[in-house]
Amino acid sequence: MLGQGDMNGLISIRTICPVRMSTSMPRFYHYENQFRIESVSNRITVGDTTNVNWPEDGSSITMYNIAYYDLKMGGMEDFQVALAKYAEAIIEKNDEIYFFFARTALGGDGTNEVTGVFPLTSFADMEPNDPTVQEIMNDVYGEEEAKKIADQFVGAIKNARNVVLVRLPDLSVVGAPN
Repeated sequence: MLGQGDMNGLISIRTICPVRMSTSMPRFYHYENQFRIESVSNRITVGDTTNVNWPEDGSSITMYNIAYYDLKMGGMEDFQVALAKYAEAIIEKNDEIYFFFARTALGGDGTNEVTGVFPLTSFADMEPNDPTVQEIMNDVYGEEEAKKIADQFVGAIKNARNVVLVRLPDLSVVGAPN
């Protein structure tokens, strides 16, 4: 729980929840028992309910690979069109590659950002799939069209970064499914 702040932007911290902050979270500078917040960024995201393949039973999920895609100006449409083709091919040919995407609807740091969430049961899930996504795309669309789709997808991206978050059930919200 954060304590009361004063007019200079200093905040006393009484307790801190056991979570890992991403680089987009505020950075705290320690001044004895006080912290100065350098910046705060909030955003509202909208989930893509069309291009999603999520496991029915999430009890074996132990981690999430989170990919952040900062899109070029005007790149959202190209990204969404290519993503729809990837999703269609993956769901058709290999229903065990799981993913969910959300886009920034409001706020953030001014970028067109799309977030991809890929649930994992272990680090072994990060190994290339068999068949690979590119092989699936080649099989569904043919090599030439698959290359165009890949170019459209990658061409819409200005910057990409990712982080792997480990799920800790013993530190999760009480009542949340394990």
